[in-house]
Amino acid sequence: YSGTSPRGTDCTECAIGRYNDLIAQTTACKPCRKGKYNDVTAQSSCKECGTGNYNDETTQSSCKECAKGTYNDQTQQTSSGCKNCVAGKYGLGAGTNSASGCDRCEIGKYNDQEGKALVSDCKSCTTGKYSDESSAVSCKDCKIGKYNANEGKTALSHCHDCAKGTYS
Repeated sequence: YSGTSPRGTDCTECAIGRYNDLIAQTTACKPCRKGKYNDVTAQSSCKECGTGNYNDETTQSSCKECAKGTYNDQTQQTSSGCKNCVAGKYGLGAGTNSASGCDRCEIGKYNDQEGKALVSDCKSCTTGKYSDESSAVSCKDCKIGKYNANEGKTALSHCHDCAKGTYS
């Protein structure tokens, strides 16, 4: 029912973001609920927001993507609910749909914060330290009596013995 013409002369399609699941409907179409959307007219149901997305408003024509540095592994999310990529990882792309979509910091680098979005958020291990694993949240110290004078080292073997007459 269109509401603008005399009853019985025509039917009006439900607008984008709305639906009608009943035959012979006499009232306005229903809004798509949060977590759902409709991107075309004349629909009898709404589509679910997929993983990597959410919708925190009603009557929408699309879903919102999770921001960079976050992911969402569930459908029909009604609020951001996007989870941060864990420390040791970062998320370059928006709309990531699983924790495995977060990229690992490479060896020799670390990231001690959640929700980071750039490869540059992975910092090089400082002098005297190394990281021999990807996804590190911290770097390991050279052992007592050893030193490392360079940043970004990737193995314990990069820590050298202190010379005679020196110590660490």
